[in-house]
Amino acid sequence: MWPIVNGEPEYIGATFMYIDSGIDTGEVIHQIRANISEEDTIHDVGNRLIIKMTESYRDVVAAFDMLTPESQIKADGKLYLAREFTADVCKLLYNKVENGVFKNKSYYRSKPYFARASIDGNRLCLGCFRTAEEASEAYQRFCKEHHGEFYNE
Repeated sequence: MWPIVNGEPEYIGATFMYIDSGIDTGEVIHQIRANISEEDTIHDVGNRLIIKMTESYRDVVAAFDMLTPESQIKADGKLYLAREFTADVCKLLYNKVENGVFKNKSYYRSKPYFARASIDGNRLCLGCFRTAEEASEAYQRFCKEHHGEFYNE
């Protein structure tokens, strides 16, 4: 909700990370961004993100032993507390959507390419990558490691 209130819907997403003693300071395992279209409501975005998070969570758990942490993006972000979400903020949230916060946005996704594979019927997420070539290389490494002598280049 805060990315919408702040006019930054490109930051709507979820991060899977190792838990440590800090707040959002653990090593990042996997990140996803919400799929947003101009005619979406808050609920459209949220429901689609919940489905995407569930699928990603399943893939992360299935491939847990093969995961490599990603570096945490350092930002001077704000820690929002539950008490800050007031009725006025809720009204602002809905007003932003009604007034087009999702319209005419250029969504930069730093890692828009995904690599996936399957083993014994289990779908695995191999990671998110900046280029199609990087995603392909991750898939090829996975195939070499898991198919050994049966791997064909």
